[in-house]
Amino acid sequence: MNTDNFSTEAIPTLEKDAQTTVANTQILVFRSNINSPAKAALVLDELRTMKGIFEVNVDLHDWENILRVACHPTFRAHEVEEKLTHLGFLCDELAD
Repeated sequence: MNTDNFSTEAIPTLEKDAQTTVANTQILVFRSNINSPAKAALVLDELRTMKGIFEVNVDLHDWENILRVACHPTFRAHEVEEKLTHLGFLCDELAD
């Protein structure tokens, strides 16, 4: 999977399916309050269990603690928002 759109400062990263192509992948982008490597690792562990998510990263150097989720085109942003809310985090999808 091409990750050129992902920050090199992003921590951590998960790549579940190297065979996934850009043609059948969407990138969802969220602002969050995930502000430490430990919190990012917790979110990564939880999101990796969700069917349809291929790659996740959190940019801890961005002031909005950007969460990027590469996923199947049918995967919906509200699923990530609900999961993070359940974990006690704030998460809002950013408009295109």
